[in-house]
Amino acid sequence: MIGATSAEVTTLRSPWAVGRFAVVGAIALLVGCASPRAPDTPVVRPSPTASVCTYAKQFVQSWPDADIYLATVTADDCSEYHFLGLEGEINHRNLALLQAARHRYVDRERLDIVGVMFNSPGGEVGAAFEMGGWIFNNQFATFIPSGMYCASACTIAFMAGDMRLMEKGAYFGVHSAYNEDGQPSPVMNELMGYLVEGMGGNGEVYTALAHGTPPGSMTWLSAHQASSMNFATAVF
Repeated sequence: MIGATSAEVTTLRSPWAVGRFAVVGAIALLVGCASPRAPDTPVVRPSPTASVCTYAKQFVQSWPDADIYLATVTADDCSEYHFLGLEGEINHRNLALLQAARHRYVDRERLDIVGVMFNSPGGEVGAAFEMGGWIFNNQFATFIPSGMYCASACTIAFMAGDMRLMEKGAYFGVHSAYNEDGQPSPVMNELMGYLVEGMGGNGEVYTALAHGTPPGSMTWLSAHQASSMNFATAVF
């Protein structure tokens, strides 16, 4: 898929991994963890670089905080793949719109949707866990194209991908979860690392990055850096 061979795909998909999304998400609500993206943090868009693919977007829904679209991705070998795209906030409404788009294109129009494309600063942590469980259950790939990024709560959903794809010039952003009082949440950082580990990523490194990056800041990883930590399973 899009330049990724079976030898490049190293995602750990244990039968109980999807349960981690439900368990960690429930704990997040119990401990009063707020969205991992600080509300007053400006959105920083990393500089884009040239892409090896082209994208044709067909918008499904457009809202002030997000666009939901169908993307036809044409790789440099001329093969085509269809992704659902989310550009903007992670929240329950946008998850419902993605689910409705999947029903429209897969169940009604019989289109082969292979994954979800992200360009998101994060959003609601509970919605991110639910989105991750939905992605996992549908065996979708997740994809961050060149010039786009997935940060904060978005990384939770991204890690659920059957394959986690990043283009050169894409970025993966991590910072600390925080409680409702705005203070960092070490407990939630540990739980998110546990989730990342269960999906085949380096949970210890993820937790260390989260602990070391306050809610008002962001640690940006390039595609190759994310791949070296098994956050991404293929870079092209």
